Amino acid sequence: MVYIFHLQAVYVTSTLPYVVLTIFLIRGLTLKGSVNGIVYLFTPDVNELANPVTWLDAGAQVFYSFSLAFGGLISFSSYNSIHNNCEKDALIISVINGFTSIYAATVIYTIIGFRATEQYDGCFEQNILTLTNAFDLPEGLICVVSFLIAIIFVLRSGNYWLALFDNFAGSIPLLIIAFCEMFSVVYIYGIDRFNNDIKFMIGHKPNIFWQATWRFISPLIMLVIFLFYFVVKVRENLEYITWDPDYELFPKSKAVPYPNWVYVIVVILAGLPSLVIPGFAIYKGIKNVVMKNDPGRQDLVNAISENSINGGLSNKV
Repeated sequence: MVYIFHLQAVYVTSTLPYVVLTIFLIRGLTLKGSVNGIVYLFTPDVNELANPVTWLDAGAQVFYSFSLAFGGLISFSSYNSIHNNCEKDALIISVINGFTSIYAATVIYTIIGFRATEQYDGCFEQNILTLTNAFDLPEGLICVVSFLIAIIFVLRSGNYWLALFDNFAGSIPLLIIAFCEMFSVVYIYGIDRFNNDIKFMIGHKPNIFWQATWRFISPLIMLVIFLFYFVVKVRENLEYITWDPDYELFPKSKAVPYPNWVYVIVVILAGLPSLVIPGFAIYKGIKNVVMKNDPGRQDLVNAISENSINGGLSNKV
């Protein structure tokens, strides 16, 4: 009964978002300017496509959409059958996710087109020529730390803090973590061993598409995006947008540079999560070297491993 209930609940939760999006789309298409918004969505902007920040944001969106580099997919996949067809799952999820992203964006841009047209008409009527843009820690300790961090978002400067976290806390660390995961599997664990694991699961090795993607295409794309993004950001000054009545172009927003200490915050937000993986890899490498140079310690580790596998309750060297 519980399984049937969960199955029925999945039918509702997986289809209801598409029903709601379709209702919003039908309503959006009846609004003035909605088609202009859709045209704007699918009209390529060469200058924007040449900006590496755009591709980094797109990559971050893919990571968020697929929950990549968060560890969630790895955790949930551990509950699958050992012979689960992961290749078919990957293809189905990719197609559905891509379709959903485009479909949802179309719905949103019908509303954006309507809002832009409405604001333009209102401004034109008033003869305004310029449009403005508007880990085993106690739960209590975790809550306190999270509360203290969250306070900065409700201050008068909260929007500026939100912009910093949005620009640097998610995109760069996710890109680096995903690159480290792929590099580790392909070039450290070994692509041949990984292919054999997949063959054991689904009965055949991944085809040439997966081989080229895992070995070269995906790591190269992520590396190029990161390098170009780094070059662009190093040359830029960090600025935030503010409303200043004394600004000569008011009511346009004014770009004001962040104070110098914000660069330290950026390094913490983008650097620390990214350094955890290579830092731990270096630690494990040093530890393995030390164990190889100490036969007694290595024998102890082997004894513990053997007893753990055999279900032994005591360790004997």
